Amino acid sequence: MPIEPSDAIIITFPHEIDPPQSTNMKCLGFGVLSPVLSCTLAGSSITFPFDGLDLPIGTIIDFQIETSKNPESMKPSSDFELKIVNSLYTKA
Repeated sequence: MPIEPSDAIIITFPHEIDPPQSTNMKCLGFGVLSPVLSCTLAGSSITFPFDGLDLPIGTIIDFQIETSKNPESMKPSSDFELKIVNSLYTKA
C-alpha cells in the first residue's frame, strides 16, 4: 500500500525509553525526505506528516530522531509502535 500525500507516520516510544523533549527535539530526513521532513511530539509519540509529498511504491523512507534517551540497561526495550494514518481523517 503506498503512502498518500495526506498520510502521516506516528511512532510511539516504549515506556523504557524517554522521548525527546519538544524544546530540543530534532528530526532529520534523508533521501526523499531531506528537504521536507517535519515532526511534532505529543506525549510519547512523534508524528511525521507527509504534507503533500507523493512517494511511489517501494520508496525507502530514512529518518532519524535525535535527543531521545535510551535506558542504561543492556536489556532490550519493549517494541516501538508505528502507525501510518491518513491525516484527512485523524486529528492530532
